[in-house]
Amino acid sequence: MNISGVSAAQEVAQISQTNRVDRANTIDIKGEKFALSTSAKDFQSVKKLLSEMPDVRQNIVEEVKQRIEGGNYDVSSYDVADKISRDLFMF
Repeated sequence: MNISGVSAAQEVAQISQTNRVDRANTIDIKGEKFALSTSAKDFQSVKKLLSEMPDVRQNIVEEVKQRIEGGNYDVSSYDVADKISRDLFMF
């Protein structure tokens, strides 16, 4: 059985992988040269953005705090139990 187009798709995939290496960004740190692929460069950018984000979303904390102080904060016991069980059993 011969499926046409599969070998062509494999060739395209190999060329794409080769192009990623060719387009790698080279950086120089203390005389050592390093090549970063575009994927690594993207990961580095996302990691930097995440590190700049606050660990706590203060606006949500303030909203919940106001609801608790105003007596308007109601959580169902089912939701609490569900969240605990999901955290314990990693569902």
